[in-house]
Formats: sequence, C-alpha cells, structure tokens
Amino acid sequence: MTTNDEMHIARIELQDALLDEEGSIAIAPYRCVLYVRVPDASGEWLNGDGNELTADAIERVLQAIYGATWREGNVDGSFFRVLKIETALLRVEEMRAQPWLTVDDEAEEFRYWFWCVVDGVLRPVTAEELAA
Repeated sequence: MTTNDEMHIARIELQDALLDEEGSIAIAPYRCVLYVRVPDASGEWLNGDGNELTADAIERVLQAIYGATWREGNVDGSFFRVLKIETALLRVEEMRAQPWLTVDDEAEEFRYWFWCVVDGVLRPVTAEELAA
C-alpha cells in the first residue's frame, strides 16, 4: 500500500433517516461508515491545509450514496436526511493499519461502504481495493 502525499483516506461516519411525505421520520437503526480514498487535489477534495475534506467533497460523497438529486427527494415524496456527520482524514499510521480491512460486516450498529476517486469520479470499491 502506498501512503504518500498523493493519497488520502477519509473516514466518514453518519447517522441518517428517511422522512416520508406525511412527515414521519424513520431513523436508521445503524450508522453508516464510509472509507473514501481521495487524491491530494487542493481545493477540490481537501481544504487549503490539506487536513480535511471540503464541503463540496462531502456533498459529492453524499450524492454518490443517495443519488445526485437526493436533496430534492425521492419519486415517492420521501427524503433522506443526514442527522449527524463526522469526517476525518486518516493519519499515515492509521492508513498503514488499514482499519477498513478489519470491519465487522455482521455488526448491527454499522454499515460499511468503500469508495475511491478515479478520474475525478467516486467509484465503489471493495475494502481490499481501497488502498491498492
């Protein structure tokens, strides 16, 4: 695995809910955990200091999960809502430990996804492909 300045892996944890057209809210019984490999593209994916994702990058991740028009709602009148979101870039030591390879897919409190930016576009990958 390469852990150079050209690759960063962000861990995004969020709690979401589905709001139906009548206003009922169904909070997901699990938290979503995403590991996202992003390029060192100053301003596009990382802030000027290179120590966190930009707001636009986070929105692009949310669009990858929920769909490009997720803020406009679903065809049935329902809406996804992100109730809480936490993001962090993994430190070099954390990247070397590859925590995404030891996730418990059977844990009921979490659901895991893995993404890579390829040619500027987020693509789903396996945990093994994340740091390849």
